[in-house]
Amino acid sequence: MLIFRSTKFLQTLILTGMMLTTFSGAQAAMVQFSPVPAIVTPGSTFTLEILATDFPEILGGGLAITVGNSSVLQINSARYNSPFWDDAFSNDAAIDPVTGRVSGLGFGKFTGASGSFTIGSVSFTALASGTTQMSLNEDTFNSGFTFSGVNVPITFSSGTITVTAAPVPLPTTFWLFASVMGVMGIGFKKSRGV
Repeated sequence: MLIFRSTKFLQTLILTGMMLTTFSGAQAAMVQFSPVPAIVTPGSTFTLEILATDFPEILGGGLAITVGNSSVLQINSARYNSPFWDDAFSNDAAIDPVTGRVSGLGFGKFTGASGSFTIGSVSFTALASGTTQMSLNEDTFNSGFTFSGVNVPITFSSGTITVTAAPVPLPTTFWLFASVMGVMGIGFKKSRGV
């Protein structure tokens, strides 16, 4: 009887361990922009990477990128990470300059990928002062392919960019002129005997 109870206890422990392993492996995978700069200035160009984290395995996927206010921020290009993804199964995105939307950024790897990795990159130009949202969403590419080989929920994270006019720096000639005028003023004061 004692052997039976300890066997039951052991079976319960094994079953609990298997369930915990299953639940801990079922956490959501995330797709997000690399750290977004807090403030950029009009006319500046910058590139953000699209990062994937906590993927158990993925064969490929498609992304859409949308800029909320295309008069503040313009998308220049969106590319998949080559040579990490297979060129024969991936494609750069199509950009609609009117809506500020990128569609069909496709990426695939015949051997699959897991863990955390870079999907691709997006290049932007700040056009005018203002604040705009940037969002990532699942999209199709190559005639209907979407995220495949993934059996966990995927969270798509957005970002916000603020474009602010930078303070205009005073030219160095101003500081040189001001220091010369100060020295002349001190010399003039001493020559008058004050």
